[in-house]
Amino acid sequence: MLIGVALAAGSPLWGALLLLAFALGRAIPVAAGASVVGWAKQRPGLAVYRRGFEIAGGLVLVASGLYMLNAYFFWWPALPI
Repeated sequence: MLIGVALAAGSPLWGALLLLAFALGRAIPVAAGASVVGWAKQRPGLAVYRRGFEIAGGLVLVASGLYMLNAYFFWWPALPI
């Protein structure tokens, strides 16, 4: 779908910029999350809360997956705005 939007933009440069913006929007949160995990591993005081961080991260991952599936299956139609 994104390729279609880039093609319909009318200009190859504008389409490339749209694809670049999408790629950055997907890559920056992943890179930020990875750097936070690396930072947290270097802090010995946070080791006590490691299990809680893992559980919270798992819950966020499951909630994100359900949110994306909801956009496809429409279990809760008002959610994907």
